[in-house]
Amino acid sequence: MKTVPYWQENTPRPDDIPLSDLPGDVDVAVVGSGYSGLNAAITLAKAGRSVTVLEKETIGWGSASRNGGFVTGVFGEPVGLEKKYGLEGAKKIWNWSLESLKFVDDIVTNEQIDCDFDRGGGLLLAYKPSHFDYLHEMRDQLATKFDDHRYRLIEPGDLGEEIGSNAFHGGLLNETGTGLDPAKFTYGLARVAAKYGVLLVENAEARRIERTTKGFTIFTPRGQTRSQEVLIATNGYTDFLVPKIRNGVILGGGYCCVTEPLTEEVFQSLSPKGRGFFDTRFFLNYFRPIAGNRLLLGGWKTLVRDKNPETIGRKLHSRILEIFPQLKGVEISHTWTGQFAFTFDMLPHIGKIDGIQYALGGNGHGVGAMSYLGHEAARLMTSQLERSFFADIKHPRYFFAPLDRLYWPLVNAWFRFQDWKN
Repeated sequence: MKTVPYWQENTPRPDDIPLSDLPGDVDVAVVGSGYSGLNAAITLAKAGRSVTVLEKETIGWGSASRNGGFVTGVFGEPVGLEKKYGLEGAKKIWNWSLESLKFVDDIVTNEQIDCDFDRGGGLLLAYKPSHFDYLHEMRDQLATKFDDHRYRLIEPGDLGEEIGSNAFHGGLLNETGTGLDPAKFTYGLARVAAKYGVLLVENAEARRIERTTKGFTIFTPRGQTRSQEVLIATNGYTDFLVPKIRNGVILGGGYCCVTEPLTEEVFQSLSPKGRGFFDTRFFLNYFRPIAGNRLLLGGWKTLVRDKNPETIGRKLHSRILEIFPQLKGVEISHTWTGQFAFTFDMLPHIGKIDGIQYALGGNGHGVGAMSYLGHEAARLMTSQLERSFFADIKHPRYFFAPLDRLYWPLVNAWFRFQDWKN
């Protein structure tokens, strides 16, 4: 099996993405060319700002082109959100998540981004019989308290109409769920950004930022650029450029694999209605059919970064066979890893430290959440928006956050215990 991202190999970075040299002066320098960075840059440019995006590697090299391509916007479950933020706060979070899905749909449609956009819906699967009771409660909470009637329970006996597997015990269906090819989406965003005048600069790692009387000077291997404002949009690849920002995120490892192409009959039998799937475990798995008659499966066999993707790929392959034993003999063609960012409250954050703006904290929901978060951060910076819930809440940060390699094994053990117990 290949240990490179399938998306990147299937769709290499196009040569027609307009790239720029490092500019001398701009209004805003955006650090990071993922979903948040590119969408922020587009919104800033539309508002009349001169913008450059500084990318350490190549456009979309990080998790923007390494994730599973699910477009989801759920942060926690309704009861937990209400307990922590009150019903009104929980509604704001939930409604924001819905807006993030619409935002992605709108930009794909309005800018005609070719990214295999799929509106097949998403099905949350009960891993154990007792988990179906939880799904039932979640559906009722969403309908009665959040006025969200999109979700429909799928009884265990009816699950065969939705998935070609006997491994689960009912599900909760959201027919508005979507999926896409994350690499094609990222490259499409880059083209849109360039269309609106954003300067895209690759191999330009922001190594140091100095405050000046007129703004900031950013030092890169390609030289220096000056800007009035800086937005850090690095999410799962946030480093110590601004240490206080790094102390607010925990970086974890995500892992995906895809199968070899399947026959049309087998491919259609796995998800007869073209759904994407998640399960209810702490160490969740997510999987969906993708273009090319392949099955993609990702998940958290470990949250530690930089584990050997081939080793994890074999474990994910075993999970595929547990779910779909009919795929015995089908090999994995690609397995790969990327990084994502948790925040300590599991919510996105927009803020400013030492005059430097930041937008991060996808918490595993990067496509929708980070796209919309970058857009919202830019609207705040241009005074198109007065306030943001994710800017107003406290952003917990701790000195031990960067020591994640030490405590992830303990978190892994805790998650495994919870999956065994519950």
